[in-house]
Amino acid sequence: MHPSSKPTRTIWGLVLAAGLSRRMGSPKLILPFKGRPMIQHMIHSAVQSKLDGVAVVINPQWKELEEAVQASGADRMVRNEEAEQGMSTSLIEGLKSLPLEADAVMVLLGDQPHMQSAIIDQLVERFYRVENPIIQATYRGQKSHPVIFTRDLFPQLLKVKGDQGGKDIIRSLSDQIEWVEFDDEPINDIDTMEDYARLIGEEVRR
Repeated sequence: MHPSSKPTRTIWGLVLAAGLSRRMGSPKLILPFKGRPMIQHMIHSAVQSKLDGVAVVINPQWKELEEAVQASGADRMVRNEEAEQGMSTSLIEGLKSLPLEADAVMVLLGDQPHMQSAIIDQLVERFYRVENPIIQATYRGQKSHPVIFTRDLFPQLLKVKGDQGGKDIIRSLSDQIEWVEFDDEPINDIDTMEDYARLIGEEVRR
């Protein structure tokens, strides 16, 4: 964290890491990558960034994931007992865990181990400079994460249902979004064993 660089507003990171890994067949976020569980790469980038705090939402049925998050340096770990009901439940539980002084939340996905602190920092810095309710990263024109939502949108986010995050809200406020463009390849999610094989650069059998 870099509190010395913090202006008057505060922003927390919210790492969604409570997915059921149905396509992977096993808890993907604890698979090894560069000597540690995959989830720790995302958390490390968030913790080392200019975010004022980092909360991670997990599915408590995966004990190894809980242990990996506990050892990651995150400020808060949130257990989502309703993870099977979809991503919206993780978003809601995560938002409820944030401190009252948080003026915005940056939503991050736990299965993006290539996310870098520098990318997070550019969005945080843009948040300090603009008043837009949503700030979103794009990679060569492709919209992706991270996404920042200001506190004014928390009531709408707390009403999201099913297996989605804030897509509908983003769509409804498309004319009010501040885009942060990166001249990099999109950061892909790791959803299948094929994705994981590409991640580690070698063949992984099912």
